[in-house]
Amino acid sequence: MIFARLGPNETTDDLLISLKTTIEPWSWKKGKEISQVKKTILALAGKNSYKMALFLTGRSALFNLLKSLDLKRNDRVIVQAFTCQSVIEPIVALGMKPIFVDISEKDFSLDIENLKEKLADNTRVIILQHTFGIKPENRDKVVELAMKNQLILIEDLAHGLMSTSLATKEKFLNHFFLLSFGRSKSLSSVFGGGVVSQNRKIIKLLDHGGLEYPSYSFIMKCLLYKPIVVTVKTTYRIFIGKLIHKLAQGLGLLAAELTPEEKEGNFDQLLNKKYPNALAKLLLNQLKKLEKNNYQRAQVVNFYVNNLSSLRKIINTRTLHRYQNQPLVRFPLLLDQRDRVISHLEQKKIFLDTWYDSIIAPKTFPLKTLPGESRRSLNTCTVAFRLTKKIINLPTLIEIDQAKIILNELKKAIGD
Repeated sequence: MIFARLGPNETTDDLLISLKTTIEPWSWKKGKEISQVKKTILALAGKNSYKMALFLTGRSALFNLLKSLDLKRNDRVIVQAFTCQSVIEPIVALGMKPIFVDISEKDFSLDIENLKEKLADNTRVIILQHTFGIKPENRDKVVELAMKNQLILIEDLAHGLMSTSLATKEKFLNHFFLLSFGRSKSLSSVFGGGVVSQNRKIIKLLDHGGLEYPSYSFIMKCLLYKPIVVTVKTTYRIFIGKLIHKLAQGLGLLAAELTPEEKEGNFDQLLNKKYPNALAKLLLNQLKKLEKNNYQRAQVVNFYVNNLSSLRKIINTRTLHRYQNQPLVRFPLLLDQRDRVISHLEQKKIFLDTWYDSIIAPKTFPLKTLPGESRRSLNTCTVAFRLTKKIINLPTLIEIDQAKIILNELKKAIGD
């Protein structure tokens, strides 16, 4: 049984940390682990000038960051198409306009020429997304562009964290890094997000923003996630796992990734909270394994590159070499007849995913909630629209033997 989506990071040691934390409710909201998380992540950057603020979610981190900056209603925020609603909703909630830029097929990130075309006098922010954890090919050019035009640059590292990701020009105080610790990211504490920067003034504002902690019942649901998911994954083949998963969802034991308000396309203040210490305990365990897990991801990525580049029916074989040695959170392939391929692999108990099969994921996101100018800019992103119809993701935090099984079934499915 191989999963790309369901708890890709969660293992038995995560289960044990969760269970231990559930019987220590006095440590759920406040505790020393929060400062230890900050210290550990900032050590990755290797710069004493960096500081960090933590939040319950990545979208809360983005919302509060934008709110803390000298921005006005109707200011334009450059984002890419081929993204998720968690990036868009905080921008719209603050009365600003997301302006969509098309992407490059090479790295699924901002197309630099399209970016230049869509700059305007009231453009204030660029959000540069490291899709799948791929370092954008034009990353350095975007940094220089932001500095030259005195723009705020937010690098979205939600899909993956490496020490080389946290690099900025000295004294570029308008440079921020957005992190996410959601259940499908490279580091999982079920929920969580953060902002890293050398702009100490802004980080101090964020750290003293007056937010409340989430409720004890919400934290309890987060702590139950890892034990439930590990049990589901290990027993799924004998049907018990599927039953446990449905039962947990039916009883409301798992905190949903999106609230009903968010599904309507709105930023939900319900998740705009402080990062609780209970989740910091979970994250510390993930951080201990980050180097080992990133090494494993990179090895699996290299296996995919070496064995998929010759397959004629994979559309992006010529660009796969760019992912060599990168610990991608998921490995992107472009295929015709994607749904048929996914169906074939599911019959073999291999469950892949499709980040992103919608221009703004998930497909249920109501585009009508966007300002008119935003919708018009989105409609020009032809490459992004085309790739949403062909994208498929392979898991990377697996054993090479499992990757071989995926490769063999993939070859059968595409007939190559």
